[in-house]
Amino acid sequence: MADETAEANTNDEQGGDASPTPLRLERTPLRGARDKWPIPVLFVGALLLVSGLGMWIRSTPGPDFDGAFRDIQTRLDRQEYAEALEQLNTVIRPAITETTPPGVRGEFHAMRGDALYLELNEEELLSRDNFQRVLDDYAEAERWSATAMTPRRRAYRADTLIDLERRAEAEPLILGLPNEEASWRHTLLRRLVDDSMSGERPDEDQARRLLAIFRRDGELPLEERLWASARQAELRIIGGRPEAAIDQLLTEAQRVGDRTDPRLAETYLLLARAYLSLGQTETAKQHLERASAILPSTDPLRGPVEVTLARIEQFLGETELARDSLRVVVERFRDPSTLLPAFTYLGEVEGDLGNSGASVAAYARAVELLPERESRSEITPDLLAESIARRHRKHFELKDFATALALAELAERVYPPDAVPPDVVQRLGDTHLALAESLIREEVGDRDLAQLDMREVDPVTLEEARVHFFQTGEAYRRYARDVIVGNAEASYDALWNAADAFDRAGDQELAIELFTEFAQARSEDPRHLLAKLRLAQAFHAIGDYTGAIPLYEELIRDNPTSEEAYRASVPLAQCYLLASDDRDADRAERRLLDVIRGGRFAPESVQYRDALVELGRLYRRTGRYVPAIERLTEASERYENLVDALGVRMDLADSNRLSAAEIEDRLKEAMPRAESQRLTELRQERLRNAMTIYEAVRAEMESIEVRRRTDLQNAYLRNALLYRADCAFDVGDYDRAITYYDTAAQQYRDDPASLVALVQIVSCYWRLDKAREARTAHERAQVRLRELPEEAWAADSSPMDRRHWERWLDVSFRLDAGAETADAAP
Repeated sequence: MADETAEANTNDEQGGDASPTPLRLERTPLRGARDKWPIPVLFVGALLLVSGLGMWIRSTPGPDFDGAFRDIQTRLDRQEYAEALEQLNTVIRPAITETTPPGVRGEFHAMRGDALYLELNEEELLSRDNFQRVLDDYAEAERWSATAMTPRRRAYRADTLIDLERRAEAEPLILGLPNEEASWRHTLLRRLVDDSMSGERPDEDQARRLLAIFRRDGELPLEERLWASARQAELRIIGGRPEAAIDQLLTEAQRVGDRTDPRLAETYLLLARAYLSLGQTETAKQHLERASAILPSTDPLRGPVEVTLARIEQFLGETELARDSLRVVVERFRDPSTLLPAFTYLGEVEGDLGNSGASVAAYARAVELLPERESRSEITPDLLAESIARRHRKHFELKDFATALALAELAERVYPPDAVPPDVVQRLGDTHLALAESLIREEVGDRDLAQLDMREVDPVTLEEARVHFFQTGEAYRRYARDVIVGNAEASYDALWNAADAFDRAGDQELAIELFTEFAQARSEDPRHLLAKLRLAQAFHAIGDYTGAIPLYEELIRDNPTSEEAYRASVPLAQCYLLASDDRDADRAERRLLDVIRGGRFAPESVQYRDALVELGRLYRRTGRYVPAIERLTEASERYENLVDALGVRMDLADSNRLSAAEIEDRLKEAMPRAESQRLTELRQERLRNAMTIYEAVRAEMESIEVRRRTDLQNAYLRNALLYRADCAFDVGDYDRAITYYDTAAQQYRDDPASLVALVQIVSCYWRLDKAREARTAHERAQVRLRELPEEAWAADSSPMDRRHWERWLDVSFRLDAGAETADAAP
């Protein structure tokens, strides 16, 4: 139909039908004079034909447009709209020419507008394009003939303008409708009132103005007057004037001769709601009973009456009875105007009864039904959101953050994505934040979360918390943008909270963006220095040391006595090392020693603790194992809840083991016997210390569920198993070393580390003079070597170092030579 209309409009603009394609006659050459005799005959015949056509044209009447229009009107009356359109477009439109009278042209467009309007509404082909086609035809009708636009057509036109939300253009057309179209005038005015009272931003002043016009209409029947009175009462109740609504409704009820007239049911219902808002529940209940008594059992208003009765039970504290009544309503009725308030109040009473799951489910149904509500529904988006907010506050105060979050997310869904109120967004952020922190507190107790190293938190819990921290950041960032114009202080507080949340979520890129924005905009804010510190820490976390170092240095240089400067000292030393691949160790060491020896920090301070640990690790990485052992031992013994305690213990064990290797190299040099004895004992002591620490790390790691271990913790466990065995080997406890190596080989069967363990088992058996066992172990190692891919040895992290390969090669030669004992080898 739309295509037909488009074609019709196109041809109308061209002024009629296109010319038909002429017939093409085949031609043959003339053969001579005898073939030319027909030419005069044809010429005479042509003259006679033209003369006859002219006489016929002058004597034939024009197209019977009046009869055609009557036929089309008959089709419209029979609701044959598609057929009427076809006849208009295929029969009448081609007959219209430039000489067709304007009145005919106007009637053609008017009737086509009628047919389009009626078919659109019957077939529900409601779209802006289709509505515009109706208006275009009516505009053309008015252009050609003002009389073509009858009052009924003006009503159709006004109805279509309302569909296109062009209400200001529709209103004068509606008010100008004569009394013969009073029913249309009332219907369309009701549409305007309904539209003014509905939508996301109801225009109550407009609704009041239109209702006043509506009530002044002298042709208003009783039903219409009661409808208008009900709408005025609703506006007064919504506006906080229930007493005025009651006075109006009581007067209206008295004006009806029969107080049991079913048409008064809505009046009694609204009286009940008005009295209920004043807390006068008994009077409200009395009016509801009157409404219930006069309503037919199938009347759609019965549902709202029963919902309001349940509401009264809720107000009277009969919560269980109200819950049961509302459950019956939601089972019996299917009308959204009944179900929306029913589910809303059911959410409230289920929450009051402690049934949080049922409460959330009821509110979820209310949110789903909200788009289907009537324009005059007692539940508006704001009322539903406020009802949900009250339950949210209750669960938030009870620290039931999971339920609170479900409710906060429902409140957000009440509104379109681009129209969520700022307080709803803020509540969403607050709840995500509280839930994230509660997950972490379940593990760390009441410790200060601002000083907490997230590596102490279980990885699974941490990942779940980070999801909520990220959502916190998203919500606070939205809130900051929403309130920046009206409340700059609240906006920048939210901006800070968003940056902090993104940082805790591990999204340092977003944290950098927002901390930078905050620091640039709030130079006088007390948090300005902290923002710069957090910004530096975020650069540090993503490995951008060239971005972090200037910020740390600026804090220390410009604000040397500030807390932020103190907190920047250790991270700055770390950045010096990381940015230079430990080549800038001297500058980092001076910075750390300044913290420890400078007298500014007590040993109990966080700065002193971190500097002590970092100094020990610096010494370990740069091969100064003795001072590394001293610093790391002091840190382990001094601080009970050491940040990354596991990593510190691994560094301490490694320092002992590597120090023993250094001593072994020194023992190869010539020295006095006493010095050799001292160094031998020191070497043994450090190997045993390392072995003890590795064993403690292994025990702690294996107490953690495999799924909860981080990659770093898995690396600690693997290294602890292998290095524990290496220490036993270097001490000379070969039986224990075999046990340790075998454990590692079994646990890391598919890892190159398994080959290290198997190779060392070969060496252990050889040292124990067990050549047969050594040969068996050697064959196992050879099999494992062939099983492992070539690229396993190309990686820098390969666990097989030169010492292992040399030792294995040496034993292999001896086994190949057929030696039966270690003493048999040269």
